[in-house]
Amino acid sequence: MRRRKARLDSLLREVIGEVIRDRVADPRVSSFLTITEVDVSPDLRRARVGVSILGSQEEREVTLRTLQNMSKFVGTEAARLVTLRYFPSLQFFSDRRIEEAARLEELLRQANYTG
Repeated sequence: MRRRKARLDSLLREVIGEVIRDRVADPRVSSFLTITEVDVSPDLRRARVGVSILGSQEEREVTLRTLQNMSKFVGTEAARLVTLRYFPSLQFFSDRRIEEAARLEELLRQANYTG
């Protein structure tokens, strides 16, 4: 079951990314967006979708809010690309790990430089 869930998470990550890239034409959605992870619930009814968005704080907030509002559209379009009995409802969240890793790397670089 674990392997199946991991495969489903990976498949949905690819498909949702494709839908956002190719079928979402809303200018409020940043083009500098990466789907970092998808975590499908054990009952396969819900999926948390982590997104990393490059840009200002305002751009990130607007993009995330727009994706949350478009979650049904994105889910419907993604469901057309995969065969599942039930397509999970999508919940987008901001994944700040990439941003935090870059910040940590910069802090380490500065500490190395001054140390």
